[in-house]
Amino acid sequence: MPSLTRDHAIDWVVRYGKAWKEQSVPGILGLFTEDGEYVERPYDPENGIYRGHPGIEKYWSTHIQGRERNVEFKHFPEDLVLDDAMATAVVKWEARFEVRQSDEKPWKTVQFLQIAKLRFAPDGRVRHFEEYWHARSFQHAAKGLRDPRARRSRCGEKRKDPMLRSSCCREALMEAQLGPFDREALRLQARAAQPLIDRVGLAYGERTQVPVVYNALSKLKPSDADFVEWYRRVTSHLVEESDMKGIPIVRPSGLFVWDQLRDALRRQLQTLQAQPFALPVTEHGANEPSAERYVMRGAAEPLLYKVIARSWVASQRDLPLILSRDVVAVTDETVKRPLPFVRSREMHVQEGHAVHSTEQESEIFLQKVMDVYQGLCRDLLCLRTSIRSDTGRKTLEVSIPRHGGMEVAAVKIVGSQMAEDFKMTFCTANASGGAVNRACCLSSFSATSRLVAAAICAHGDHLGCVWPPKVAPLQVVIIPLIRSQDRSKDDAGRRSVQQILEWCQEVTQQLASDTRAKSDLEDETRGVPLLLTVQLAEGEQLANVRMTARDMPGVEATPAFVATPSVAAHETRRQLEEMHRRLQQGMAGDALPK
Repeated sequence: MPSLTRDHAIDWVVRYGKAWKEQSVPGILGLFTEDGEYVERPYDPENGIYRGHPGIEKYWSTHIQGRERNVEFKHFPEDLVLDDAMATAVVKWEARFEVRQSDEKPWKTVQFLQIAKLRFAPDGRVRHFEEYWHARSFQHAAKGLRDPRARRSRCGEKRKDPMLRSSCCREALMEAQLGPFDREALRLQARAAQPLIDRVGLAYGERTQVPVVYNALSKLKPSDADFVEWYRRVTSHLVEESDMKGIPIVRPSGLFVWDQLRDALRRQLQTLQAQPFALPVTEHGANEPSAERYVMRGAAEPLLYKVIARSWVASQRDLPLILSRDVVAVTDETVKRPLPFVRSREMHVQEGHAVHSTEQESEIFLQKVMDVYQGLCRDLLCLRTSIRSDTGRKTLEVSIPRHGGMEVAAVKIVGSQMAEDFKMTFCTANASGGAVNRACCLSSFSATSRLVAAAICAHGDHLGCVWPPKVAPLQVVIIPLIRSQDRSKDDAGRRSVQQILEWCQEVTQQLASDTRAKSDLEDETRGVPLLLTVQLAEGEQLANVRMTARDMPGVEATPAFVATPSVAAHETRRQLEEMHRRLQQGMAGDALPK
């Protein structure tokens, strides 16, 4: 090349712009020598300088082709500076196009003003290309960087979500006091219990022999040494293992109690103006280049607070905003020694969030929510509770006789600082009557399925569960007793069997409106509050009835009596109410002698 001319330099820039608009990698490679250098970032020699045709081709194939579209290219030939002695030109152009950094990201329009230094080889191609630019973004795209690897970390309150230490649900899920199930307590109990186990020759998993007949005043509780194994054995008919370690399958009988509590909570929270809401359960994984890679959403607050600040709360009229949902909280942390309803990677949770104008209003509201949680434990589960306060967070603990307490619910004031971080403000009037924006006050509240575990631990005995009547999956089981003389195959025996079965069915139908009852030939009474054994008596529609309450095993709740189905149904309802009253008076056995 005898000398570099302006026309040649201008022609090179025009061909560069055409190849860029057409996304033509061969067109770009034709402008550079085989050993040419493409310098995008001089201070990053490993990732910002591309050498030879392979390096330039890789850069344009991965970072330009398919990542940019609708390119508009404008050259400014009047600004071209030429040094023909050094075969070097400095050129200027402007480009406007749409760009996206990955397939799941939206397209953003950006505009570049670029200066490039071109050193030409004798054959007219460029052997060294070095560019500098200034960018203008129309959707707040990162300034002046087209290489995803060169993206600067986003900073500032507009670009980075405020830090959330943990959500109320996450604290209730992972940081709760679990009484006898605490990890530290488990270790201490195992060490203390080992000599005793060796001495009496017991092994975990064996069924402890206890008297069959005993009443409420001599009710036995599992000892510290075998409490965990007792709990596993008692809950074995409520859950079973799944193909996911630490996440059990909950059977209908196990989930029924939580459904009863959840429905009661929903009704009472609606009286506090709580509204239902739902959020996506998945989110994009961190640093995942593929759009098909999703993970479970850890906490609801970042997304929820953004939405509330953007469109749900604008003025005083939008407050208070109270939201509640029933969800399965998921953690990706390893859970050691998982226990059904107590400690698992998945936990059924009632989760709520509230937005008020002042912290005082938030405190008053959270006290009402805590009263709802306490009333639920007292009225439905017959549990004694206490409240523990700790720096803006109150937790509800259920007392388990001789085994400490278990956290089952929590309320927390998040405060106004978090609202300011998310720009969550409302418009109100100041003292002079003018409009002013103030930060909201945030709070959260939650209850977990540990309520079910607390009821099992507080009321259970060596024979298994003792469900309070109001939440029991099955409240009454009616077992017909067939007399020996009726077991014959003659017509009289068959008629007698048919009569007693019809009597049991009639009682079941009369109880169906308000009582969960079942007539069963098998003695399947796991945790059922009331057991009726009936035997045919002399007379039409009459039967000898014996009632046994689950909280007093082996002792008849009432003397045996002869009754019609309607009388038996009435007495059954009365005995269920009496059992519930006994459990409330004893408050999970605290009043019983130890």
